[in-house]
This record gives sequence, C-alpha cells and structure tokens, in this order.
Amino acid sequence: VAAQVNLGVMYAAGRGLVRDQEVSMSWYRRAAGQSRVDVLWWFLQAAERGSAEASLLEGRYTDDVAAAEAKAEALAWLRETAERGSAEAQVALGDLYTNGRDIVPDEDAAVEWYRRAAEQGHIEAQLMLASRYAAGRGVAEDDVEAVGWYRRAAEQGSVAAQYALGDIFAEGYGVPEDDAEGVRWYRLAAEQGDVAAQVKLGGMYEGGYGVVQDVEQATAWYWRAARQRGGDAAVNWFLQAADRGSAEAQTTLGVLYAEGRGVSHDDAEGVRWYRLAAEQGDVAAQVNLGVMYAAGRGVRVVWYRRPAEAMFWYRRAVEQGAVEAVWWYREAALQGEAEARLTFVNRDASSIGVARTEAVAWFREAAAQELVDAQYALGEIYAEGYGVSEDDVEAIGWYRLAAEQGLAEAQLTLGEMYSEGAGVARDAVAAVGWYRQAAAQGHVVAQLTLADRYDTGDGVARDAVEAVGWYRRAAEQGDVVAQLTLAGRYAAGRGVAQDDVEALEWYRQAAVQGSAAAQVGLGALYAAGRGVAEDVEQATAWYRQAALQGEAEAEGWIRRTAEQGHADAQLALGEMYAAGRGVAQDESAAAWWYRQAAEQGLPEAQYTLGRMYAEGLGVAQDDVEAVTWYREAADRGVATAQLALGGMYFTGQGVAEDAAEGARWWRLAAEQGYLPAQTGLAGRYFDGRGVPQDEAEAVRWYRLAAEQGDAEVLRWLHQTAEQGSIPAQGNLGEMYAAGRGVAPDVVQAHLWLSLAAVRASADQREAYGAARDVVAQRMTREELAGAQRRALAWEAAHPPPPQ
Repeated sequence: VAAQVNLGVMYAAGRGLVRDQEVSMSWYRRAAGQSRVDVLWWFLQAAERGSAEASLLEGRYTDDVAAAEAKAEALAWLRETAERGSAEAQVALGDLYTNGRDIVPDEDAAVEWYRRAAEQGHIEAQLMLASRYAAGRGVAEDDVEAVGWYRRAAEQGSVAAQYALGDIFAEGYGVPEDDAEGVRWYRLAAEQGDVAAQVKLGGMYEGGYGVVQDVEQATAWYWRAARQRGGDAAVNWFLQAADRGSAEAQTTLGVLYAEGRGVSHDDAEGVRWYRLAAEQGDVAAQVNLGVMYAAGRGVRVVWYRRPAEAMFWYRRAVEQGAVEAVWWYREAALQGEAEARLTFVNRDASSIGVARTEAVAWFREAAAQELVDAQYALGEIYAEGYGVSEDDVEAIGWYRLAAEQGLAEAQLTLGEMYSEGAGVARDAVAAVGWYRQAAAQGHVVAQLTLADRYDTGDGVARDAVEAVGWYRRAAEQGDVVAQLTLAGRYAAGRGVAQDDVEALEWYRQAAVQGSAAAQVGLGALYAAGRGVAEDVEQATAWYRQAALQGEAEAEGWIRRTAEQGHADAQLALGEMYAAGRGVAQDESAAAWWYRQAAEQGLPEAQYTLGRMYAEGLGVAQDDVEAVTWYREAADRGVATAQLALGGMYFTGQGVAEDAAEGARWWRLAAEQGYLPAQTGLAGRYFDGRGVPQDEAEAVRWYRLAAEQGDAEVLRWLHQTAEQGSIPAQGNLGEMYAAGRGVAPDVVQAHLWLSLAAVRASADQREAYGAARDVVAQRMTREELAGAQRRALAWEAAHPPPPQ
C-alpha cells in the first residue's frame, strides 16, 4: 500500500516520470482497495511531506479519534476529486460504496459513481456497470443495457468484456443467439492471450458453431491455452483426444510434459506420450523421443545404449521420407522448442536443401560408428532418393551392413530387393534366406512373406505344412491376415488336419480386430453349428458387423434370418436400412423392421422405434407413440430410453407435463453412468425443476460427468469454482487429487481444497482440510508455496460480502 501511494505521489508531482493525475489516482484507488481509507490518508500525507519512509509507521499507533478524522478527510478528498471529474476517484468511491468499507454500503450510490466514470470511458467502470445491469444489482436488470456497456469496454480492448460478449452471444443471454458474433468476441479476447477465450474458441471450431468446423484450428487454439497457467480445460481436451488415439494430441502432451508448459514438468510422462504418438508414425514424436533418449531424459537406459535407442526413432522418422523435417525437428527439440514443429510447413526450398545435406551427413557419421539404425536410415535415403540421387546399389550396401548386424527390418528389405532385382541381380533363393533370418526374429511381414513363398514355391520347395507353420507364428502375434488365412486352412484341412474348433478360434481373433471376412466366417460357423453349438443370435451379431462393412454375403444371411422372425436379425436389418450400409438407405423399411423386433420385446429396437416416432423418421411423427415405445425400453433398463422418456415428461410431449416424473427417469439413467442424463439431472438440481434446488447435489452429478471426460462440464466446474461455489471447489480439488477426469495436479488440488476448507461448513471444512493435508504430503516445497500464493490471490480478488 505504501508503495502504491508513493507511486501515486510521484505521478501527481511529475517526479521521475510524466505527470499524470489520473494515473496517480489509479494508484491511490488500488491502495484504498487493499486498506482502510484512513491508512491511505496517512500514507498520502507522509509522502507529500517528503517522509515516505515514515509512512509504514504513520497509522500504527494512532488512536481512534485520529483515525476517524483521517477517514473523514480522505473521503472528503476523494469525493471532491471525483466531483471535479476524476474517473479514477469516481471508481474508487463506487468501490467503497460497493464493499461497505469505511462507509455505509449503498448500491445506488455505487452505480451512480460507476456510471459517471463509465461515461468518461473508464473500462473498469464500464465492466462494473455492465455486470450490475446483468445481475440487477443496484439497478433494474436490463440485458440490453448490460450488453451496451460490455460492448463499450470491449471496443476499448477489455479482454474481460470481450469474453463476456462471447458468452452472451454464444448462449443468447438477453440477445438473439448468434454463434458467429460470439466467435468474433472470443477471438479478440483469445488473441490477447486469454486462456478461457482460447478454450471457448477451440470449442467453437471443434463443433462448427459460428464458423466452419475445423479440427486443425480447434487444436491450435487449445494448444495455445494448454501452454498457459489456467489452461487445464485445454490440457484435458488433449488428454481426451490422446486417449481416443490422436497422435497429434499425444505429441502435444509429450511437449507439454517434457517442457513443463501448462502442466507440471515430467520427462517420464512426456516420453510416454511421445512413444504412443511415435508408434503411430508421428514424425515429430519420433524425433522428440529420439532426443529424449539421446539426453537420457525420462527413460531408463544405460548411458552407452542411448545413442542407439535415439537413432532407432530417428530412423523410424526417416522411413516416412521427410529427411529435412527430421533435421529441423531434432534441432528444435535440442533447443527446447519442440512445439516449433508446427512452423516447418513454411520452410523455403533453400532451407530444405541445407537441412537434407546436414541430415545425410549426420546419418553418415552415425553409421560410421556402426549404429545399425543409422545404416538402415541411409539405405532408405538412397533407395527412395530422400535428399540425394536415388541409388539402389548404394542403398543395398547400407541395408546389408544393417542386416549383417541382425536388424530384422534390414533383412526383410534386403530380401525384397533380391526378390525384385533392385540394385542387385534377382535371386529368389537369396531372398528367401534373408526373409528366413528376419522371420526367425519374429518379424511378422517376413513370416507372412516366407509362408507365401512356401505356398507358391518361389525360391523354395512348395510345402503347405511349412507355410501353415509360418502363418501360425504370425497369427500368434496378432496379425489379422495370418489369423484369417489360418482359420481358412483349418476349415478346409489344407496343410493341417481339418478342425472347426481351431477354425472358429482363429476366425474369432481376426473378427474382433474388424475383419469383415472373418466376421462372415465366424457367423457361418455359428449358424451351421460347426465347432460350436448352433446359435442364431451369435451368428446374427457377427453377420451384422460384416454387413455394416458392406459384405453382401452377410446382408443376404441377415435378410433371410429376419424374414424367418428372428428379432436380432430384424434389428440388424433395420439398422442397415437406416444407415444405408449394405443396402440402399430407406427409413420406412428401417422403421418396419424395428417394429418387428420391438413387438417381440427387444429393448434396443423399442427405443429406436420410439426415437423414429419422436423425430418422424420413416413414420408419421407421433409423440404419444414415441412415449409408448420409450416406456417399453425404459422399463427394461435402457438408459437412452430413460433419458428420452424423462425429456418427454419435462416438455409435456405425448404425456402430461410432470417435472418430478421426468427427473425420476433421468436419475435412473444417470445412476447407470449415462453421461447426458448426469448433466441433465445436475441442471435440474441447479434450477430446482422436478427436484429440490440443491447446489451440492448438482455439482456432484456434474463431477460424475466430468470424470467421464466431458470437457464442457469440466470447464463449467472451473468457472463455478472461480465464482466461489464451495461444492465446486471441493469436488474439483478431489478430482485433481485423484486424477479422475483430469490429469493429476497436486497444485490445483491443494488450491481448490484450501479454498473450500476456508469457507465450508464445520463438517465439510474438516473433510476438505484433511484431503488438502493428504495432498500436501505429496508436494514439493515449491509446489506448496505456489498453491498457497494462488489461494491467497483468489481470496484477495473475492472478498467476502459485508456483514
């Protein structure tokens, strides 16, 4: 406070900087916001007397009478300054009347002073006035007026106002919903670095709200948010995308953890994400993983093995052809700028040529040290002409060096070159020799190739039994082609004794991996009772999966079986007509088949038929009929039907409106873990519709949804916690502590549990405090200090209301 007052005095006097009375008053206002006005007055008087160092003692030993006099003088001075037109003084008075500190609280007076400052263009005053109109605090609630003041602040560059306008237009608060306008305001705030706006903008691009759907743009905005403190929702988006298998998201998480951006620095976690992406072929991840191995970061490899492990991943990147990108990625990663991979698309021809030359020289140097993966990488570079003239003879030389060191990929490649006569005279026998060496090491492609050579007699005597042996070794490693082939051999007794049980098992292993041919084979065995008891339901399930992939044989079997009255086949045929997969799309035919199955009591068909009546798909729209079928399925425990039926009760469609009955059905679905029902029920507890209003219960259901990975709900929990909701703060803290629905984060956990413990009721305070103390035991001193600073900052920004 003393420093703020002294700085204000320096601005007022023009000492050491340009004289500016409004900036001076802004510092006085900030001081007043942190202390009593009588203390502000003493500091100000001391500073003006040239005794700024005494200011720290001015108010400490003064009696109550002197304090009252100082307070009166300070308020009179502030009011006089405000009346002369100082916007900062006007805002200071507005703050005092709002907070009720040193003055009787008076919302009307606060609004009047804020208005006078706002009309002069004071951004904070405009924001305060806008929020009061939005909430009806000190003025009649007026959404139009609120939007007007937010707009005036936003047009001056206020991030908070721009973000607020984004929400207002995107959600239609007091204005017609306009996603495009929402995007415009979110973008302005996001471009100024606002994390929440960046997350919202990412969501708009992801969903195609107000903009053309663009996952690349969504990812870019989430990336910008995830790198900053407070970007937890964006980090969670990447976690969800990564868990769904997105290599780009996995690489991004690798960068975040390896560089400690937006998350706690964790090299081992960075390596884990890099590896997942690298195994999918992401070049940036492969190179970054190589750099981590080379530096020994986050990996458990003895020092003398690190270069070889690193080179293995560099070689994997080279195999994809972008030699220059490998060089750039490595250089960026070594400089701690792994995220710079996103800029490489803009490199010019000259820089590409330089990078290729540098990369080839670097690989040659590594190959000369007998690093087998560098030798193989050079073979790829010359075989494909990556940055050099294509030269199969040179490639063969490097492949041979790697193959002779035992690298299976090099042995397979060398076999292929002998088989094709590339860079060497064609020699089928020599090819088989190299295939055999790779196959013996467990290389699946080599095993399949060798099996094929035994089938065809190319380079080796034809031998069906030997072929089956190699197919089996590949199949046991999970190769679908080998599994399907082996199943066919057992079914036909070719190269092996005929055995339907074995055929069934190998068809099953290939079928669960999505092979339509294997699904047909498995369905046929179930239908005929070969190797297993005859089972039409199981046969239908497998034929259905194949038919949805367009297998004509499967579609024909399902149709015949449906016409014979089998409910599962009728449902499957309905799905095929609805989706137009395997047959021409026909919603009327779909509805007809769904009805056949529904009337036999199949719950999934009953729900689907209800939905078709609700939406008028293939039948005349009929809410009463929809309710009938929804109820049939809901009574049998189908969560989607329970949610739909509850919705009909809430809206009174096809049934008398009954919010309590709607909530009952939603609860049944929510208790089964159905995410849309959990979020819907949470909303009802917030607005008290159909259930008693209960913020804690609402937050509990939202938390369950967030733990299933609902990013929008997680953002809502963050916003609600920021606004001071004790249940939201406590639940959010517990989620971060356990890593449920979010990445584990002890700092976030401690922060939210601390805030909840301070303001909760006695019994909750004890529970939250105990949970916080458990988290504290897992924290470093620096993490604990950081969490405590953030908690204090939040409390300073959210003072309790006056008593």
